[in-house]
Amino acid sequence: MSEVKWPIEDPFFVLDPQARAGYWEDVHAGQDYDNVYSLTEDEGLRLKIVGDLRKAGPRRILIPGCGSRVELQRAVIEQLEDVEIVCVDFPGVVEMAEARFAHPQLKYVGSDINTYASDVPFDAVVHVTSVVSELDSENRHILKATSELLRPGGLMIGVFPTVFAMLDVSLVTGETWRSNNIDLPSSSYEEPKQGVRQIFYTPLRLRRILIESGLTLEEMTIFFNDSEHLRLEGAKQYNLHDEDAVLYHLYCVAVRTQS
Repeated sequence: MSEVKWPIEDPFFVLDPQARAGYWEDVHAGQDYDNVYSLTEDEGLRLKIVGDLRKAGPRRILIPGCGSRVELQRAVIEQLEDVEIVCVDFPGVVEMAEARFAHPQLKYVGSDINTYASDVPFDAVVHVTSVVSELDSENRHILKATSELLRPGGLMIGVFPTVFAMLDVSLVTGETWRSNNIDLPSSSYEEPKQGVRQIFYTPLRLRRILIESGLTLEEMTIFFNDSEHLRLEGAKQYNLHDEDAVLYHLYCVAVRTQS
């Protein structure tokens, strides 16, 4: 399916590519990523991702937008045999990641994922909150481009924030001030600490984008961020102190459509 369905209009102001790279490198270096909700440091999520990778038996794995945290790639290497991982992010970000964890089976590439290319196809690609640009067109391009890097039948695992999570929290707790940063028509949310607006897709729109990217969706479930680590992250980053008001993400498993 090549038709772009349900596109979201670009916002009036966006960062140019150089400024965006500088922003994220500063967030990771100057602020040590301290003001960003961190998912990959949660053991439960890592076990889930590794378990789904194990079922598919991939050898060559791509992690786009890997960030400077390294627990995901460490877990994959420790728990799966004979894997080769390529992590891609802005140069300054992967430099920090490599300083934290280097391994012969792990390669870091300093590149904008929009322009990254590989002559060798991957068996799996793992997106963890790496498709959150304020530009819908860019998010679609990232998913399509990384899907095309998969071999036919290759696996895509994705963890995607959804705008409904914070809206849900706002409604059930009565803390309606939380909804002030939400724009439902554009599926976007403005992160108050970072001051950046990002697209957090609804399930229907995300499902369609995955199909347009040449993927067959096998599973879309809700991953509740209710571990001790993620509850602490929720309290720290979003002032979530009600034990039942936890954030959640859309957890997707899809395969590259056979050509």
